[in-house]
Amino acid sequence: MKDPALVERIAAAEPDRAAILRAFPSEVLEVATPFYRSARVVDLEVATGVGPIRYRYGLHGDALFRLGERPEQVQALNDSEGLRLTRDGVPPYVRFFFDSVAGRRMRIVERDSEIRWRPRGAGEPASPSPRPALRPVSAEPLGTGFRAVANATWNATLVELEMEVSATGQVQPTGHRMVEQNLDVIPD
Repeated sequence: MKDPALVERIAAAEPDRAAILRAFPSEVLEVATPFYRSARVVDLEVATGVGPIRYRYGLHGDALFRLGERPEQVQALNDSEGLRLTRDGVPPYVRFFFDSVAGRRMRIVERDSEIRWRPRGAGEPASPSPRPALRPVSAEPLGTGFRAVANATWNATLVELEMEVSATGQVQPTGHRMVEQNLDVIPD
């Protein structure tokens, strides 16, 4: 959707991005965040002359949070919101968290359709390896927080991540296991 007032609000608060935000058309895309009560998260997709750029922001009251790079940025939004995760909120939160801190280089995937498989040309043989079985993000209570397990793609690798997620949204990786290397994918 077009929301020129929101784009201008963000441009006014982001001097290093202001010129780009003011020079090119932007779409505001709502990000599903069912674990937040009142905070709102949006992606701005800016249609530049060399291709689209996507920026992510958290909005809570008058506060604006630049997301997309560091866990501390997400945690600041969580603190502003007073986040208290429930078990059901952990899976969508884990997806959101990795989308908001990993620069979208590591992506949580739960379905085959979420992986950007390389298209095969006519007469090109099928990929020699079968596609790995993926599973949804799982969450189990652990102390005052949760233990979560998720599949993630990172470059052409599929890994299973284990992590502890606090009720306030802090994510602490505790281990990983290689599931598949050299996936036949389009690199991010």
